[in-house]
Amino acid sequence: MNSDKKITFVKRIKNHSMPRLTRREVSDGLATAITAFLLGICPLPFSVSPLGIIFFCSASEKALFALAGVLVSAFVSELDTAIYISAVLIALALRIIMRLFIDVPSKTEDAPPLQTFSDVVGGRFFCESLSLRIACAALSVFSLSIYPIVIGGFRYYDLFGAILGVAASVVATPLFGTVFTSGEKADSNRALKKIGKVAIAASLCLTFASFDLKGIEPALAAAFVFVVSLCASEGLLTSLSAAVLCGAVCGAEAIPILIISAFTAYCVLDISVTLAAAVACIAAGICGVAVSGSTFMTDSFLSLLTGCAFYSTAKKLASDFSSNGKGRTAPHTHSFSASEKELLSHTLLKDSVGTFDSLSEVAPSMTCAKELSEYLLKEAETEAEENTELAKSISRRLCELGFGRPETTVTGKRQIKIRICGERLTGSHERLDFIRRRTEQLTSFPLSLPKTDESGKVLLLQRESLISYHHAVATSPKEEVCGDTAEVFFDKRRNMLYALICDGMGSGEDAAEISSKSVNLLKALILGGFPPEKAVKALVSFLRTENAGKENSTTVDLLALDLYDGKARLIKSGSAPSYIIKKGEIIRLSSRTMPMGIFDTADLEKQNLELKSGEIFIMASDGVAESEADGIALLDYLNSHRNLSPEELVSDIMERSRKNEKKDDLSAIAIKIFPGDY
Repeated sequence: MNSDKKITFVKRIKNHSMPRLTRREVSDGLATAITAFLLGICPLPFSVSPLGIIFFCSASEKALFALAGVLVSAFVSELDTAIYISAVLIALALRIIMRLFIDVPSKTEDAPPLQTFSDVVGGRFFCESLSLRIACAALSVFSLSIYPIVIGGFRYYDLFGAILGVAASVVATPLFGTVFTSGEKADSNRALKKIGKVAIAASLCLTFASFDLKGIEPALAAAFVFVVSLCASEGLLTSLSAAVLCGAVCGAEAIPILIISAFTAYCVLDISVTLAAAVACIAAGICGVAVSGSTFMTDSFLSLLTGCAFYSTAKKLASDFSSNGKGRTAPHTHSFSASEKELLSHTLLKDSVGTFDSLSEVAPSMTCAKELSEYLLKEAETEAEENTELAKSISRRLCELGFGRPETTVTGKRQIKIRICGERLTGSHERLDFIRRRTEQLTSFPLSLPKTDESGKVLLLQRESLISYHHAVATSPKEEVCGDTAEVFFDKRRNMLYALICDGMGSGEDAAEISSKSVNLLKALILGGFPPEKAVKALVSFLRTENAGKENSTTVDLLALDLYDGKARLIKSGSAPSYIIKKGEIIRLSSRTMPMGIFDTADLEKQNLELKSGEIFIMASDGVAESEADGIALLDYLNSHRNLSPEELVSDIMERSRKNEKKDDLSAIAIKIFPGDY
């Protein structure tokens, strides 16, 4: 790859604004900051409070939020504020120094795309190895604990506190760090991640145990919240582990009470999470009376009620925060049930052979399920094939460059993976990066950062994206409920981006129900591995059999974008025109098709596209441009506002349409293309 094709970090900042915090990042960040604050004031024996600093040292993409939380805790902790802040700043300095001079960062042009704020923080500044994080935490905590000895003379009490802090760093840093892992790494360490969550829950209960509230035991209330929430998210076994550890913090008599809460919540979760919390609270109260006598109702039951109320309120607020916002409405409650979603995602992702039988439980008339299952098997076989010619070329080239006689294996047609085995492949990052660049010259597509296996003798490379993206979605209802459903989702396994708008025919709850179910079904099928066209055709069977006698039709506007090369497939069925903002022109993409569900077969129009750096793709529902005059006005607007961000575009489109008193629901999606950083 020629150097003139690379884009530097400085140029990227000049050409494109830095990624903004998304709504999900803000909510997760606030949760991280609150957790760091509570751990920062968690007292351990020998008057030490190392858990906040340890939590910060273990954090990756949420490190800045954790840092803020720990700094605030310094003003509340019983330790000297200046000393505590100094220890936190030492941890920050150590992490930066270790990242820059020991765990050398990769070059900017080789780094992953900066699509979100978390990518910038976790992918550039706080992604050092686990051993360095443990060392950083141990040094920082030791400095915090040993300071009293330095200023006040030697005391065994302070020395034991320093030793305890170092030991806690070694144990807690890897456990806390598992909570911040994601993607394939999180899947492989799923059991360890559950242990990490239980450890954090027990530590937080220890913090609440130091609070003194009249009539309420904060530790017991917090333990109840953790047990029920872990039961809902991680399963019964993890919840029982939390019940034992958190119960031990609250007192031995609390262990059976929390265990009963876990079992009871688990039995009722399929009906409702909030109901599960309420029933678990009642069952825990009955168990408490049996264990501690009638005094439990006056001493501790109020704490359980407080935990139940807090959990239910938090779930409601989290749901509202994630779904409501400017130009958006909450998703309609009439959607696939949790069991239906779990059935679809599990069978489609894990068991292609049993797909037909499983799908028949949701939509019995899906006659193409067998064909789609065969396609999945064929795709798996294709990705397992070896490219012996390319492998020989890579081995020969590396041999010419003085890397011995390596053995190379290349597998896959799209998700190409390269495995190079040889004695002379070990060395510095620069050496491995040199191999990557020479291999790119043979493959003609970008490759990921070089990695080695545990032995250090096998170099692993895989195909990377040629483009990256930034997107925004907005919907606005005509009435209380929006009949449009718009969503952008990413298929990590195939490196594909999908943008989808379904506009249910009619209005109100019926339109919202059919559009929401259509989007959920299409998303499940596509993420399961089915080609977009086949997934859309399968939707016809569902619409023709679902809710017979009602208006059961919806428009479909679907973009499938290949991030490897920028090629895209646009599928329209009764949908409004889409637009591509290019340099010097705006392309309008329309179709003459009928909505899905009106006929027994799908009426589709398919277009092949290629999106390049700097271009913006926009799709909208027919409420945005109800007439030809509206379409012309929208074109004029897009032509004069080419440089706006996706968020600004969809926000302005919503605002313009509302001012024009549109009589239909509104939805819009904007996707801006950037060059891939490799």
